[in-house]
Amino acid sequence: MIMKKVILALAALTTFGLAFTACGGDDEPASKTEKFLPAPASSDLSVRVDADDNGQPNGFIDETTGDNTGIVSVETTEEGKVGIGVLPSSPLNRNVASLKGVEKKDINTLLTILFFDATLTGNTYQLGSYGTIIIIREGYTVKFKINLFGYEFTFKATPKEKMPASDRTTSLCRDWKVKSCQVQTKVSGATIGKNFNGCNLNEIEAWLIGKGVQISPKDQLPAKSNILLLSFTRSGSYMIKYENEKIDAADWWWANESQGSLKYTWRGEDMGNAYEAGACIAKFYDGNCELTIEALIHGSDGNDYPSKVVAILAD
Repeated sequence: MIMKKVILALAALTTFGLAFTACGGDDEPASKTEKFLPAPASSDLSVRVDADDNGQPNGFIDETTGDNTGIVSVETTEEGKVGIGVLPSSPLNRNVASLKGVEKKDINTLLTILFFDATLTGNTYQLGSYGTIIIIREGYTVKFKINLFGYEFTFKATPKEKMPASDRTTSLCRDWKVKSCQVQTKVSGATIGKNFNGCNLNEIEAWLIGKGVQISPKDQLPAKSNILLLSFTRSGSYMIKYENEKIDAADWWWANESQGSLKYTWRGEDMGNAYEAGACIAKFYDGNCELTIEALIHGSDGNDYPSKVVAILAD
C-alpha cells in the first residue's frame, strides 16, 4: 500500500492518495523580477501558543477556577483564521463534528484541532455563532479570554517567537486561493503536461490515470478533494482547507529564504506525527505567489513518475 502523505498544497499535486518524494527543483523563472506584497492588516495580532508537559500535551490552566481547560494550543493566522488544539477531555471537543463552520482534524487519539473562519474586530475574534476569543498582550505574555460553545476560559501563555517580517516572509504569510496549476509528468519516457483552473485534485488525478499513471482504487483521493484555501503564518505553520471540509495543518520553514526555498512537514492520513517532506520554491509576481515543486509520483505499479507542478496562488 502506498504511504499516504500530505504534501504542501497543490504544489505537491495531491493530498491523500499519491505519494511524493521531492527531488529538487530550484529553477529560476527567466526574465522575471519579483515584487513582494505588503503584510495583511491583521497580521500583528497573529499568535501561536502551545502547552506541553515534558513533551506531552497538557492543557492550559484556567486562572479563575484552577481547572485544566483541555486546550493545548491556540493559533490565529495572519488573516484571522483560528485553530484551537484540544484534548479529548476538553469540553470544547464535544459535539463539534457536525457543526457547520467548524472544521475538525484528529491528529491522533490525544489531540484534535478545531478550525474557525473568524471575523476580527479590534482584538476580538468572532468565531461564527459559537463564541469569541479576546487576545490581550501583556509584555512577553498573552492573555486569552475564550468564550466558546458556552464555556468560558481565561489563561496566559508565552507565544512562540515569530519569523522576522522580511519581504519574502511577509509576502508568503497570508491566505491564498489557487488560481491555476500546471502539471507536468513523464510516462513511459514521454513528457506530458496540462494546465488546470484552480486545484481540483480529483480532476488532476483522473487526468494522470488517463495518461497511464498507475493509481489503484484504494489509493485514489476521496471525493471533493478540491483545495479552497492555503494559509501560511509567521509562527511557522500552514493550513490547507478542502471542499470536503477536511483540513491539513503542519509546519514550514525557510530552507534558503533568498532563493524562496521552503521546507515543510506533513501528516499522513490517520498518522499523528509530522514528518519532514521536501522543499518547494515560492516566488512572487504580479500580486500572486508562484509555488513550484519537482517530485516523484510513486505509482501503484512500483514505477516512479518524475513530475513538476507550478501553482499560481492568488491573494
